Amino acid sequence: MYRLVHDDKLWRPMWNACYAKVTQAGATTVAWSFISMPGQRLVSGLVLGKIGRASGAKWAYELIEAGAKQLGVPMLSFGTLTTLLLVLNQVNIVFDMFLGPQLRQFRNTAYQKTVESRGKSASFWTPYTEEYQHPPDLNAKSNEGIKERISEMVVRKAVFVLFGSIPLFGAILSAAYGALGFGRRIHQPFFEAKQMQDQEIKLWVAERRYDYMVFGFFALLLERLPLFGLIFSISNQIGAAMWAHDLEKRQHMFQRGELSPIVQDAEQKATHVSGTDVREKPGLSSVGSVDADKINSGSSNPFAAPATPATSAHVPVKRRVPPPPPPRL
Repeated sequence: MYRLVHDDKLWRPMWNACYAKVTQAGATTVAWSFISMPGQRLVSGLVLGKIGRASGAKWAYELIEAGAKQLGVPMLSFGTLTTLLLVLNQVNIVFDMFLGPQLRQFRNTAYQKTVESRGKSASFWTPYTEEYQHPPDLNAKSNEGIKERISEMVVRKAVFVLFGSIPLFGAILSAAYGALGFGRRIHQPFFEAKQMQDQEIKLWVAERRYDYMVFGFFALLLERLPLFGLIFSISNQIGAAMWAHDLEKRQHMFQRGELSPIVQDAEQKATHVSGTDVREKPGLSSVGSVDADKINSGSSNPFAAPATPATSAHVPVKRRVPPPPPPRL
């Protein structure tokens, strides 16, 4: 957002191109809000209010409202906020109808201009390089049946229909559900620049699953904001381009040998064949595994040196005899 606001080469051409349609969309939404406000109050009170009460969102908001009153911070009631967000979401839909094609063009322009500002040519984007010693196994996930996927999609849609319009709760829920997929889609230009195959893209996202989930969650949550989300949908492309540039620089370091392949965590390493040369810091997990082997072998001291294996031939053991006591005088 900072770069979008302070870079005249980015926001000024976009504003000049969409100023007329923004004016038309604004006039349409103002008229629609005044006409539909009574109906919006009825819907939010009868339907969304009951859903919010049943899900516990209204109770949680009332607790926040009570705490804010003690601090002297004014807040809207749950019903008023629900009605306001319902109207603003419809306003957002109207703006998207007027500016849809231009917004998609602005997003692509923001990504490309950010990449060009780095001063890198097309040769900067190199083919995919594996960064892990043992990549995750994607075959287990690919074996999921189509019935499980369909049922998951139905449940997700049902949750969105029931809780999507509840203030704050609906936006957080929808952002959490779509975080990983959104993070992958927003980096599609990065994958195309590297000419990555579908299997490589799946592997790339699986190795950075939590990074893409966090990035996608906050980016999608910002885009869920009424009206302001349209602006954040452009600024998110700038952030995605900057992150892609940093990821590609890291790929170059692996290609030059400046970084060695990453060792997986203990859970993932347990699924691979032992005996590989793994360089890791000594920790409780490695010490515990050695101690367990020694304890199971019957050693009384887990930290003692391993005993030498016994030979097949019988070797007599010499016992030390104590010296005789001195004679009595």
